[in-house]
Amino acid sequence: MYTSRFIRPLLMLLLAACLGAVSTVQAATPQRILFVLSSSKVHGSSALPASVSFGEVVHAWDVFHEAGYAVDFVSPDGGAVPILDAYVSDEVATRQQDPRIMSGLRNTTTPARIDPSLYRAVYYVGGSNAMYGVAENPQLRRIAVHVYERNGGVVSAVCHGTAGIVDLTLSGGQSLLAGKRITGYPEQHEQQDAAYFKQFPFLIGQTVTARGGTFSAIDSEQPYIQVDGRVVTGQNYASAAPVAKAVVEVLRGGRAEVEQVMQKVMQAFEAGDANRMFEVLRRDGVVLGYSEGQRRVVTQDAEEWATGFTGVAADEDQRYRRYEILDVNENAAVVKLTLDYPRWKGLDYLALSRIDGTWMVVSKSWSGQVTP
Repeated sequence: MYTSRFIRPLLMLLLAACLGAVSTVQAATPQRILFVLSSSKVHGSSALPASVSFGEVVHAWDVFHEAGYAVDFVSPDGGAVPILDAYVSDEVATRQQDPRIMSGLRNTTTPARIDPSLYRAVYYVGGSNAMYGVAENPQLRRIAVHVYERNGGVVSAVCHGTAGIVDLTLSGGQSLLAGKRITGYPEQHEQQDAAYFKQFPFLIGQTVTARGGTFSAIDSEQPYIQVDGRVVTGQNYASAAPVAKAVVEVLRGGRAEVEQVMQKVMQAFEAGDANRMFEVLRRDGVVLGYSEGQRRVVTQDAEEWATGFTGVAADEDQRYRRYEILDVNENAAVVKLTLDYPRWKGLDYLALSRIDGTWMVVSKSWSGQVTP
């Protein structure tokens, strides 16, 4: 089994050194986040009860509050919205005694009274009622598009809340979802023979695809999010806090740029293109490697490593790579890159820094092993 036990301490030392040389960049001024909720108390035209997911409110609210953002609540009808706490932990259920949250849920603002210029992000809360009354509301759509286009803000959603963003159209006439990676609660996870499901006006995954987005979901109820520029979506209840954390990271000016850098890194790997890699890799960076076969740390400069890219590999169609952004702040980021090649499995950690306003990969550590 390969390990990075020798590499991680070296990476942390390299990252600390890089931070000392990074230019200071001012973080975005904390402002307000707008939670968008449905007013519907029933599923469609039925008498089946429907509600907002209380846990998806609480978990996201905590993240935004800790980050220094104020939260406001809006719903199509204003006033109190129905909340569901049947499936939350006792700890979350006790938050119904928190006046900061409950006052907002009992006194949501109508869209007409919202000044969209105040908000850095909108967060569409899930729950069984999120399928109704939100996506088609023209005032809510205008608010979200204003925040996204004119404020340079973030549009986010979790679970069934993704239903609320499927009809957002930008000023140029294209769907917000076109060309975006999106997740939400997939119809495959619904009880499709249940009465409530027959009330759904549309299906989330199917509609995202129809709008030109790329919909993805996982089979488990573990957290799963997609961050594509300034659009952040989560699949399920467990994803509420991760979505909020990702929104904060984007607002602080790091994650979207890191995503762009990593897309170029992946393209360079796929094409075996050194020049493309040098667009996002500092030539004076450091590459450290530890192979189980060699039993020693190998050190290269980044230029030497990248010049080994000599075109598309013959077995490229059998090579699989995926990355995970582990942490981002205003000036630095750490990304894990997993490599699964024929006869080779590897794990890379990339350290990125924002230098003179530009994000670059400044060091790479890797560990790996030859496989049968």
